[in-house]
Order: sequence, then structure tokens, then C-alpha cells
Amino acid sequence: MRQKAGHTLMGMFVIRLSQLLFFLSTAQIVVAQQRLFTNQQHFSVEDGLPQSFISGIVQDDDGFIWLATLDGFCRYDGRVFKTIRYNPKENTGLAANAINNIERLENNSITLYYSSTQADDFNLRSFKVRRNSTRSQLAKIPNAKWQTNRVGFNTSNWFFMMANHKGMGWLNSKTGKVYYANRANG
Repeated sequence: MRQKAGHTLMGMFVIRLSQLLFFLSTAQIVVAQQRLFTNQQHFSVEDGLPQSFISGIVQDDDGFIWLATLDGFCRYDGRVFKTIRYNPKENTGLAANAINNIERLENNSITLYYSSTQADDFNLRSFKVRRNSTRSQLAKIPNAKWQTNRVGFNTSNWFFMMANHKGMGWLNSKTGKVYYANRANG
């Protein structure tokens, strides 16, 4: 009798163990087959974008998404796009429609880069443009290449490369002073 009870107890243990393993294996399959939901959205010109090529994206302090294109600049509020374009009658508006890049600044502003020699600062709340004269200052520097960049959104330094691999330089746009770094000066 004892032998039968031992076998019965062992048999029940094996059955319960196999049921548990079966449950775990099917639960893993069910979880693996569940769809993963994300909050991805795809937009096109039909949805309100001014153009399909996006050359820059910035999120402002108020949560709006700003997109630069080669045919204007737009703000997305989560539902619709508001497009801003060049208007020759407006002196505080965009200087051109083709925007090659944007860069975030402090105080809810950005720099719009139209070309290698033209840029403007744009206030994201007032929608007003302030002409950025830094590129014209950089144009006066002998042997400076037109690959200028501002590093950081709260700096006034614009960095550039010198022609013929002669080092790099930076212009402090507030003071107008130019600095150079090369092998000669370490």
C-alpha cells in the first residue's frame, strides 16, 4: 500500500509540474504575440507640412514641435501645422523659404540657417525674426571656411575651420573678437 501511495504522490507531482511548465510556456507565447502600441505618427504635405524634406526639428519650451523645410518653417501643436514663409512685405519675417538647419537658443528662440552665409534668430513665441549679423562678421575673416557652427544654445561663440588645414577659429559675436587655435599656438 505504501508503495502505491508514494507512486501516486509522485505521479501527482509530475502532473502538476508538467501543467505548470505548459502554462508558463504558453503564457510566454501569448505575451510575445501581443501587439506593441507606440505613439508614432507619419505626416506628409497632405497633412499640412510645407514640404516633405525636413531639415531640422526642435521642441520649444511650450511643448510645440518646430520643423524646418526647404519651403518654409512650421509649428506642430499636436493637431495641425502652422506654416511660416518668406513674405517680402514683412521686415521681421523669414529672409527665405529654404531653411537648411535650425539650432535651439535660450529664451525660447532658435537660429534659422538659410545658407552658409545667412542666418536669423527667430523668437518662437512672438514669431519675429532678428537678423543675425554674425555670418557677415565671419565673411570678413580671411581664410575662414564657411562651415560655421555655434556650439551650445547659450553661447555667443561661432566656430569655423581655416583654409588649407591651418587650424580653427571662433568668433565671439557679442564682442566681435576672433580667436584662433592651431599647431603654432598649441
